[in-house]
Amino acid sequence: VLYPNNPSGSELAEIFAEELSKRRGLLVLRYGYNRDDQLSLESAVSKLYSSGAEVAFIPDTIEGAYPLLAMLKAPSS
Repeated sequence: VLYPNNPSGSELAEIFAEELSKRRGLLVLRYGYNRDDQLSLESAVSKLYSSGAEVAFIPDTIEGAYPLLAMLKAPSS
């Protein structure tokens, strides 16, 4: 879970983690990022790649998550 470091982002990340746990899912990363901080966004992307995660849940608006999403790259084939 990559979530904006604000009250609603934290709450949604917590709900997601609880529901995933109930279903015996494995959460490999939970990291809050600051939307207006380039280093925070870069750190979030780096942590996502190094976590080995196959999917990511990002509880944010398109506008809020766009800088983060723009840093993600498609995997090489």
